[in-house]
Amino acid sequence: MNSTETKTSSNAHNVNTFLYWKDKNLISDKTYRELSIAAKLPSLKQLQDRSKDLNSLFTIKPLTNKQGVYEPLQHKLVRILTHNFSNLNNCDLTIKLTGDGTRIGKRLHIITAGFVLINNHFKSPDYVLSMAKGQESYTTIRDITFDIINSTHSLKKLTVGVKDYSLKYVLCADLKFLNLIMGLGGFKSDYCCLWCFAPTKEFRLFDKQFKKRTVEEISRLSENKKSHFNCLHKPIFPFIAVKDVIPDPLHMFLRISDQLIRQLIKLLREKDKIEKKTKNIVKSNCKSIMQFEIFVQNLGYDWHFYTCPETALMKYPDFQGPQHEKIQKHINLIDFLGDHPKFELINSLWKRFPQLIADLKHISEEHEILKFKADSKQWLEDWRRAYPSKDITVYMHVMCSHGGDAIRRHGSLSKFSQQGFEKLNDTFN
Repeated sequence: MNSTETKTSSNAHNVNTFLYWKDKNLISDKTYRELSIAAKLPSLKQLQDRSKDLNSLFTIKPLTNKQGVYEPLQHKLVRILTHNFSNLNNCDLTIKLTGDGTRIGKRLHIITAGFVLINNHFKSPDYVLSMAKGQESYTTIRDITFDIINSTHSLKKLTVGVKDYSLKYVLCADLKFLNLIMGLGGFKSDYCCLWCFAPTKEFRLFDKQFKKRTVEEISRLSENKKSHFNCLHKPIFPFIAVKDVIPDPLHMFLRISDQLIRQLIKLLREKDKIEKKTKNIVKSNCKSIMQFEIFVQNLGYDWHFYTCPETALMKYPDFQGPQHEKIQKHINLIDFLGDHPKFELINSLWKRFPQLIADLKHISEEHEILKFKADSKQWLEDWRRAYPSKDITVYMHVMCSHGGDAIRRHGSLSKFSQQGFEKLNDTFN
């Protein structure tokens, strides 16, 4: 590269850098113009021209039924396959459609929908398809995805230049979002599993075979006001079969970890003789509770039990993904429950759980799937021996009863993890 090319490349980099900096910090044109003159930065016109060039790459449209915007999937795919994956030859592509809701401040709720490209050899980054204002509900998600559905349900093949791609669609998100997309109600229902008709009170019966759900049956039952088995609406993506709705291994890890910690804190409260409804607890009198609080703080987190102002009951902040991972890695249960009669059983549950999640993400061979199903079944049986059966959650049921089937159909689930989309959603919001 000669000196002229080097200078041009450097100038382009500076323009991109300062455009990003100006937009991120909400700097007005007037202010930037004065700064650019005083500090010899790229001119305002250079930034405006670059902004126009970047905007021309995108086809952003307002949503038809909601306050928000979207980009047609076909336009986005053509741009990505042309500019980002030009070396990808003719092949079958799986498009993982996903979404998530978040709250910005106290009152502003945002829902983001996106996708990932997947095949046997690669997984793309997460891309955003639409963003809109609204809370997580069936109606909001239906309105936000209306334009996406219209542009995807008939898009089975795509030609980009001289290359042809076959497209297959799957859904993956946290279970709450998936239930809403598929027309089901919440987890408090007697039939909250998306994949089968298992009654919630029978999640403990992991040897029993329950009838599998289908899109057609969900649609039919949603019209029956009496015996609808938690089917409240027609599925939003009717062209995606239930067997192509994939449980997310990240949320499986997070929500089951929540339950392990919840049971641990429950036992620590019992050691300190604190009833569930005891009010205005003095923490200095709670040796076991304080021991766990110090343990978490020693991991580097500003975390503590607190008294809820409204109820005067003891509460604690929810743990996030990195916190769960650190707790799983560093906790030594003998320090907390060494004298408990079920210590060995509880300790075994904690020790085996990370391996189950690792298997869920990485195995693909049939003999590995059979072993995973046997191991997860034994784990759930041991949970029943350690804790009340009523505390078996839908995430545990899905891991043990449907995780193996998802791997058998789609291969290892690591490529479907929501971790990238969660980070992307945090960045945008």
